[in-house]
Amino acid sequence: MKIRVFGYLLLVVLGFAIMSCGKKNTGSNQNNQIDSTQTQELFVWVENARVRKTPDLNGEVITEIHGGEKIILTGEQSDTKIKVKLRGVDFEDVWVKVKLSDGNEGWIFKGMLTDDETRAKDMNDFSIAPGVGVGKVYVHKKQEDIERIYGKEFVIPGKIYGAEGAEFPGFYVFKNSPLELQCVISETDSTIDVIKITQPGGNWITDDGIKIGTTLDELVKLNGQPITFSGFGWDYGGWIYQYGSGKLSALEGKMGICLGEPDDLTGLEGFLGDHDCSTRDKRILGKGVKVAEITVYHPAEI
Repeated sequence: MKIRVFGYLLLVVLGFAIMSCGKKNTGSNQNNQIDSTQTQELFVWVENARVRKTPDLNGEVITEIHGGEKIILTGEQSDTKIKVKLRGVDFEDVWVKVKLSDGNEGWIFKGMLTDDETRAKDMNDFSIAPGVGVGKVYVHKKQEDIERIYGKEFVIPGKIYGAEGAEFPGFYVFKNSPLELQCVISETDSTIDVIKITQPGGNWITDDGIKIGTTLDELVKLNGQPITFSGFGWDYGGWIYQYGSGKLSALEGKMGICLGEPDDLTGLEGFLGDHDCSTRDKRILGKGVKVAEITVYHPAEI
């Protein structure tokens, strides 16, 4: 099999590929410091916070407050606490009554609020920047840097697993949630080498609109040229390694994309195995092939 300049340099950099392309906590200290019996302005740090008519998870939803937005407490709170899992972490807190911009009032779970506007905005930065980072998780930063931004409860040390039983030192951000990030760290200086996204349903997205779940058809349209990838059905299958002279060639050396296998391989046997596949063969289009993994790393790594 011929040497693939970009694709296999990418695999060397990553050192792994996924074969098929919860920590418990009672809430952040910062949220617990908020005195919800006082009238004050706070900020929503989750993606969307539902405001309800009553302090109950089954209460009618009045509206949703987007992450980073300001909200005003009335000084009233519920007598009891509940547990809610937010970004993979269990928070136990009360309901607080809030005043909306239209003058109406409702109830919101206190664990979704912070008095730190910067933190609220950082927690809602979902940008994927090829060669730079994902959200506020940047390559060449350390675990403690990420903990200072998001909070220790959201950063979990652990092995990152790859193909053929490979294990790599690293940590998870927002583990066991749609926003989970897997960070592989260097064994020499403990800085982040690779940031990996695999969970469906998250908000991470590039400026071009690429995210987990983006279809191969959409990538081809965006690229403007055929895309070459490794055949499905083996450990390194589905990795895109050539965009020709298309727009997405700017990603090469900065961001890797792995495609998941289509649900139905009938008639697509030619796209299986360790060999070159291309969207020039249009049989692969319209089959629901989607982005299953995104990796971000620094160009200097290649």
